[in-house]
Amino acid sequence: HVDGDHLSRERHFPCHAMNVFIALDDITSDMGPTELRPASHFLTRDLKRQLMLAKIKKRLHSTVSPTFHPGDACLFDYRTLHRGMPNDSALGDQEEGAAQTEGVLEVYRCLFEVIRQAEPRFRRREILEEATAVFERSRLVGETSRVEALNETTLSNALDLLLHEAVIQVDPQAPVHPREVELSRGESWDRLAELGERLAGALSGG
Repeated sequence: HVDGDHLSRERHFPCHAMNVFIALDDITSDMGPTELRPASHFLTRDLKRQLMLAKIKKRLHSTVSPTFHPGDACLFDYRTLHRGMPNDSALGDQEEGAAQTEGVLEVYRCLFEVIRQAEPRFRRREILEEATAVFERSRLVGETSRVEALNETTLSNALDLLLHEAVIQVDPQAPVHPREVELSRGESWDRLAELGERLAGALSGG
């Protein structure tokens, strides 16, 4: 995913916003460091077309997953493709792994429910904020417990899933805004109910 849109869909502009990661602890390869695709900020203005051209011209860079020591920093254009990777450092503890998975599913459930009740067009930032609030309310009444699962990466991955399944889409009629990605219902909107039922089944152990 990317964290924001381009200033224009017609031409590429220089970087106008950056992401900055600062490691507070050692981040090793088995901990699922953030994966980035270098130079992809040139592609995300028109991702499908530009990605295809980059592959044809053999200019598509391989992904990288930097590791860090405390105090190390990673800076990149916020239009760059990136994603969180699986944390395999605790695979020996199956119970902890299962609990972490349940926490992620709870975050997905909250976000799916917020989108289900949203207007046909909505802003990405507002959806993430509302999903966070719903998760916090669920935690206060004891319906969720894995607070660490609630983070930007998990919420973004949930949105990416719905975008990939065409349940939602980047709104083609929305004006371009550098900090506000506007979304709308996609051609497979009806699949949201099915995905919600599958989540509920996974959470109940069914």
